Amino acid sequence: MERNKILYTLKARTYSISILSIILLVIATAFSSCSTKKNTATRRAFHNLTAHYNPYWNGYEAYKQGLRDLDNQIKTDYTKILPVKEYGTLQQVQSINMHLDRAIEKASKVAQKHSMFFERREHVKRVKDSYMLIGKSYFYKQDYFNARQTFEFVARQYERQPIRFEAQLWQARTAIKMREFERSITLIEGLQNQVRRQDFPRNLHREIPVVFAEHYMGQENYQAAKPHLRKAAELSRDKNFRARMYFILGQIHQMEENYTEASRFYAMVIKEKPDYEMTFNARINRAQSFDARSGNSREITSELNKLLRDSKNQNYHDQIYYALATVALRENNDSAAFRLLRRSVASSVENDFQKTLSARKLADLYFQIPNYKEAYAYYDTTMQAMQYDHPDYNQLDRKTRTLRELVGHMNTIQTQDSLQRLAAMPEADRNKIIDQLIAEHKAEQDRIKEEEQQMAMADRSFTPMPGRDPSRGMLQQVTGGGWYFYNPQAVSFGFSDFTRKWGRRKLEDNWRLSDKRVYTFDVADMQVSDADTLGSKEDAKANDPMNRDTYLRNIPTTPEQMEASNRLIADAMYQLAYVFREGFRDYPRSSEGFEAFLSRFPGHTRDLDALYHLYTLYTLMGNASEAGRHKNTIIQKYPDSEYAAILSDPDYFTKQEQEKRRVAALYEDAFNAYKSQQYRMVVIYSNEAERTYPDSPLLPKFAFLRTLSKGSMHNQDTLINELKVFIAGYPSSDLVPMAQDILGTFGIEGFVDEESQMDKKKEEPSIYSFSANDNHFFVMIVNHNRINVDATRVRISDYNSRNYNLDKLTVNAVLIDDDHQMISVSNFRGRDRAMAYYHAISASDYVFEPQLRRDARYFAISSDNYPVFYRDKDVEKYMRFFEKHYLNK
Repeated sequence: MERNKILYTLKARTYSISILSIILLVIATAFSSCSTKKNTATRRAFHNLTAHYNPYWNGYEAYKQGLRDLDNQIKTDYTKILPVKEYGTLQQVQSINMHLDRAIEKASKVAQKHSMFFERREHVKRVKDSYMLIGKSYFYKQDYFNARQTFEFVARQYERQPIRFEAQLWQARTAIKMREFERSITLIEGLQNQVRRQDFPRNLHREIPVVFAEHYMGQENYQAAKPHLRKAAELSRDKNFRARMYFILGQIHQMEENYTEASRFYAMVIKEKPDYEMTFNARINRAQSFDARSGNSREITSELNKLLRDSKNQNYHDQIYYALATVALRENNDSAAFRLLRRSVASSVENDFQKTLSARKLADLYFQIPNYKEAYAYYDTTMQAMQYDHPDYNQLDRKTRTLRELVGHMNTIQTQDSLQRLAAMPEADRNKIIDQLIAEHKAEQDRIKEEEQQMAMADRSFTPMPGRDPSRGMLQQVTGGGWYFYNPQAVSFGFSDFTRKWGRRKLEDNWRLSDKRVYTFDVADMQVSDADTLGSKEDAKANDPMNRDTYLRNIPTTPEQMEASNRLIADAMYQLAYVFREGFRDYPRSSEGFEAFLSRFPGHTRDLDALYHLYTLYTLMGNASEAGRHKNTIIQKYPDSEYAAILSDPDYFTKQEQEKRRVAALYEDAFNAYKSQQYRMVVIYSNEAERTYPDSPLLPKFAFLRTLSKGSMHNQDTLINELKVFIAGYPSSDLVPMAQDILGTFGIEGFVDEESQMDKKKEEPSIYSFSANDNHFFVMIVNHNRINVDATRVRISDYNSRNYNLDKLTVNAVLIDDDHQMISVSNFRGRDRAMAYYHAISASDYVFEPQLRRDARYFAISSDNYPVFYRDKDVEKYMRFFEKHYLNK
């Protein structure tokens, strides 16, 4: 027994020593393996294992999560030719910055701590992969400069290892994004020539036609892209990617009006069975590829109407109506096309891409008729739905603004003509028409009231649908039918109930509000005095649509009112003709407008201008006889006008140039006389210039020399008086600051002529300059009496840490006046990155709590404009500049 006990004790001690030895060995091995200075099998194994399962794993998972989040944000625009691959917009990328920054951070640790580069080879596999992960993360962040540098480093550092081929492929992708197409094609062709090399990665050869296609699609060279798209589809093992390639090929052939091939490729898309949205759009596009020359459209319209009846396509009605309209237009059935396009716009709730397409198509058709009022209405709808980065945004915005002006003038003419016709009627007839308008208004109000009563009765007698608690409106489980959302009948009933009450609403925050603009109210504004109440009652009575006086008060029944009405019509007619000329370059309509203006308002103050417009318009249209008629009218009727001088003398502009040279020579004589202290000669030369060349831009310089000369000839009081006269006479001259400085030496600081200064403020150009490539700041102006500035700075810093950790953004706050502070975030490379940050942070409810969203003003500003704004401190002035050059771009 004792012997067994001794043996047991010895075994236990031996086992403990063995365990301790193993632990010590592991620790020793770990410490010795941490070093990357020696190339041993143990150290390679340690660093390969540690790099893979610690930083690289975490970084790669963050990268994949970022791409998944980006993919969820991207909404495919099937109204345009699809890109080969979706990389998201700069604004969308902002939301995944935190994942990509984490990927870069973790991958950088692998490269820094685990690299074992010996004999021009990297022996830790994940180091090379980490560099590629860094490059790809920068690429998806759209930081293409750093991405290119990283990929170039990998290709150079590992020139003997297969990873160099992948780095070159991503170099080509980066060059495409940077629009360096000569560089990208060189890289892709270089890769193509190395495909047969023994060390070329097998999986990479499938990517080469994809990048070739991206290269040509980036240049919109669709013809050259087609064979690469086909090859990319043939080599791909992903059915969704194959379907995408076939879809793009179908779109290209459809654009080229090769409808047979387009239909074939769309059929191939459907055969691949991609997601429902792509399958649906392939069916729609195949229907739109109908060729009217090949037969009737009965089968196509039947298929589209079948899609329309399918409840699964409730959210796709806008696209179906658009496809039906396309078929109608191909068959020259314009009335059906207009009706279907209007339905497409009306039913488009969630798909802004389709709403843009449908509204723009309808607007274009109305514009061609022309029906400018309807065209403006649908162009305006187009602009509300269109993304600000759409390539046609600025062009359509200008057209919409021009149409708004045009329609405004047309409405003025129509309204005033109608009022004048009413004024010319006997009082009894006039009152009869007004009473008819009142009766129509009353009937409409009665109809609305009856409809509301019927809806209220329906609500009171409404039997709660399965799954709804009638007392609280809460969803419950449906007895016998499962959960509410698993019961199609209940869901259908609920949808109808919702639509009946609210109409079709877009799935978004604050869906109850049709107008989501933010309004701010001051408590003081809500305090109403007795006088205000009385005024409001009087205004309400004056605008009562049931009161005959409401209609009578705008009718021009007196000579003064009729004269004012005619002034409005004359101005609108002139401006209408001018808009046709300058806004649309529609010379025939413009000439018709000016002719109508002259016919209706002969002898008007703008008669001469209209005549000269007609002369130039007929000259542009090649109508020499009409141009000559208006030329003779100008010369005979207005012989002393500049227009007559221009038309009478072919050398008019040559003489003007000679006159400029003569006045310049006279100024040189005056300046030389001043330098020679011949002050009387300066006064003589200046007076001669003022008398002989009253319109010369050199007159302020003559006047300033004369001012200084008179001061030198007489005394200090004369100089002071003459300087004040000069400033009042030429307030916009560049010499005014110099004159003010001279007055300052006599103790008269900052003298300005108040009346001329007011005119100058109205006309002065912006103090800001625009440069898209300058570094930019994001700036927020807050009232520190209402907003906790420190808390706001912390929230912005938190937001930046989560989403822009690697960008090292700094947040500062400075006092700009007694009540306001300026919080700035710096700095962003170029306008686009600053605006991407602007849109991203302004959508953050964490940063913009309700009070801040109501009170703060925020914008992007370039580094050159920042000190100008800080000196000027006029927020409204800069906001006008910001809206013009940033928000409307």
